[in-house]
Amino acid sequence: MEQEPKTPRERAEDLISQLVPDWRPTTQQVLWTVRIVVALVALYVLIRFGYVLQWTGFGQTEVKGGVQPSKTLWDWMDLLIITVVLAVGGYLFRPRPRSVTHFCTCAGGRILSGKYKCARLRVVTCKSLRGG
Repeated sequence: MEQEPKTPRERAEDLISQLVPDWRPTTQQVLWTVRIVVALVALYVLIRFGYVLQWTGFGQTEVKGGVQPSKTLWDWMDLLIITVVLAVGGYLFRPRPRSVTHFCTCAGGRILSGKYKCARLRVVTCKSLRGG
């Protein structure tokens, strides 16, 4: 008994079911997808209204010397690039704490290193050595 040839859609569905068996998005994944789509649509609507409303300064405006053209994609990218550079620069040039190594002597006379090991035992003395 011969099988009828499968349509491309049926072959694709067979391939997907073999690669990812019984995959269904979780409720959390669906919620995040909906949130992202709503945020993107809201951003699009705000940008479109920003070009229509004169007080935003994004649309075509009249100035003393004539007409100032509306903002372009490069103007938006310029704002984004400045923001990203400031964020990355702030992250890279933040003050970093110096590394501190703890040497603790517990009641048994053993020398331990690390604050968590020291905290679990009854510590008699603890010294911190600052690394450079």
